[in-house]
Amino acid sequence: MGRLAIRPNRSRLTWLRENKNTHPISVTNAVSRVLAAHPGPFHRVDLSCSIMEAHLPELDRWLQLLAAKAVEELVFVNRPWPINLRLPATLFSCTYLRRLYIGVWRFPNTAGLPQCSTAFPHLLELGLCCVLMEDRDLESIISRSPVLEILTVVLSQNVVRLRFVSHSLRCVQLGFSCVADLAAVDAPCLDRLLLSDIWATEGRKFSTRIKIGLAQGLRSLGYLEPGRHLLQIGTTTIKARTRATPSTMVPSVRILALKVYFGTLNEAQMLCSFLQCFPNVETLHLKLTNSTMPLGSTRPCSGRELVKLNVSSHMLKRWFSMSSKGSRVSLPSSSLSWRGRRCCKRLILFPPMQVAQLWRRISWF
Repeated sequence: MGRLAIRPNRSRLTWLRENKNTHPISVTNAVSRVLAAHPGPFHRVDLSCSIMEAHLPELDRWLQLLAAKAVEELVFVNRPWPINLRLPATLFSCTYLRRLYIGVWRFPNTAGLPQCSTAFPHLLELGLCCVLMEDRDLESIISRSPVLEILTVVLSQNVVRLRFVSHSLRCVQLGFSCVADLAAVDAPCLDRLLLSDIWATEGRKFSTRIKIGLAQGLRSLGYLEPGRHLLQIGTTTIKARTRATPSTMVPSVRILALKVYFGTLNEAQMLCSFLQCFPNVETLHLKLTNSTMPLGSTRPCSGRELVKLNVSSHMLKRWFSMSSKGSRVSLPSSSLSWRGRRCCKRLILFPPMQVAQLWRRISWF
């Protein structure tokens, strides 16, 4: 089932899968002995590849020991199942944590925490993979982590509705999840808002409502999907043929990624409206697809109509274009007129590759 290894120079404890014949109880007992015997502090602890449901008392004890011995980095994965097993609230006693990655758990209820208290005063990175978590709990953890810089949510077990206020968050990443609402209400330090393979809730015309409030430091944004994502900047919802005004622009964005379906005039117009919101883009990543007609489409868009579309980007320096596998969409340069094309210094075309393939290569645990 597993083995234990300690690296004394960095106080690193890792439970590694190796021997399938090892009885789970023996492995659990070994973990308990090592955690109790080690003097601490722990720099990094990785716990995974075990059936945690049968060892809930030990699980609570492990977290107590990790908290008492000032664990700084914790990777805790419940494998294999059940996927809705609740992680003990003892997790909140690990106040020395700087990096926390949780996989296949039900997140502890934050309602029992003292109001206005700090849960993780030193936490810099929080990663949640296949975690069942209430919206209020996620927002509560963000607000109770005053120095949190990186938040990653992948394969969420429930619909994500995230409104965050944070003066420390620099990077928010959401992938392979059903995301209904995402709002950067007040995040002056936010530098990157990265989205990949987020989809709609049933019955909604748009997959995700994305609101950019106070995020004056935002430099990298995407993938946005015009026609599928409902973009709101400040109090204004961006629609086809929305005129750009200072209140609907995010001048700080330098890198923008868009996933576009050129099958309808409405979506092509939405592309122009989106681009006008980011006047200072220097690098544009454009992924083209003709997979599915968007729900809001009314009629196909002809090539002649696309030629009439004008996209202004006076700052554009690099343009990356990637077609989805099997797509027959022609290059955007043949259908769009770029008023700022003389500023474009580099055009790079990628062979067909799904963005999902890139995410699958990322190994957390």
